[in-house]
Amino acid sequence: MATTCHHYAVHGLRLEVEAEAAALVGCFDAILQPFAAAESGRNSYVVHMAYGTPRPTRSTPRGMRRVWRGTPPGGCHTIFFAGEGLRRTDLPGLARVIVNLPRREARVTVKRGAEWCLNRNVITPLLCAFLGEVGQHVIHAASLALRDGRNSRAVLLAGHSGLGKTTTALALARSGLRLMADDASFIGPTDLGGLGVWGLPRPCKVHKKTFNLMPWLEKLPRRPAPTQDECLIDVAALPGANARHSARPGLIFFLDRRNARRHRVNPVDKTAALLRLTRENVRAIETNADGPAGRAFDAIAELVQQSDAYLLSVGPRLDMLFDHLAPIMEKTER
Repeated sequence: MATTCHHYAVHGLRLEVEAEAAALVGCFDAILQPFAAAESGRNSYVVHMAYGTPRPTRSTPRGMRRVWRGTPPGGCHTIFFAGEGLRRTDLPGLARVIVNLPRREARVTVKRGAEWCLNRNVITPLLCAFLGEVGQHVIHAASLALRDGRNSRAVLLAGHSGLGKTTTALALARSGLRLMADDASFIGPTDLGGLGVWGLPRPCKVHKKTFNLMPWLEKLPRRPAPTQDECLIDVAALPGANARHSARPGLIFFLDRRNARRHRVNPVDKTAALLRLTRENVRAIETNADGPAGRAFDAIAELVQQSDAYLLSVGPRLDMLFDHLAPIMEKTER
């Protein structure tokens, strides 16, 4: 059977994706197209993709443990398993991915017609596992860059789901910052040395209420999201988007609940910042538990050490948020 093969180079990760149909490899292209390469090169990680209906999960796979089970926001029921060098993600009745890190390969099986479920539930965890092996560690935060180019500084927006990371990130992007990711950001070494922050250019999930707050979003191309009252906007459609560039650590804003009066910013000391960021990413570290976990914690600690941290409660005037934060950002750029 003829296969379709695409190659990518993602911040130190060489990846080859082989699929029995263009629609399957297209799921990777939707995220990794900015990283497309002519060939993967030596020591590549390989993903094999095929159609099929995974058998029901009746027990924990041998040599693994169940680390999470539930329904992610905007996703479908998912079960994550992990073992020494092994990862498995099950979407019952829809898809399954088995990752073998020592062999640098993964196998994805998906029910025909269910390709829509692969993006956040399957492909993103798979990429996180591979990227962790090359020193690029995922954190649950939105990320933007102050200015463009190799000397830009990163602005991270951290916090639990529902606190408005996407809305806050879009408001700052409108004011001139470059949005790198609204959810899955990465920290790791750069080609020039030192720590860098970058993001997977996954589509932003935007709620209808956000369009009411920021009417300028209506001009951007969008498509329906799996969940009602939301749509998807490609990060690439925003000004200055460039997934290949990373930014040096600069600022971390921990989002507090929004308030009805005004924007509020208060400093957070580095010990408290490290505890917050570690706690919010504990599952990502645990699922990467056989070696890279320690490296992930070290990267988070280095990020906090090189960044100024603040607690941010966003007020009603999103159009004035950038002006309120500008003095802090100007200080960081120096």
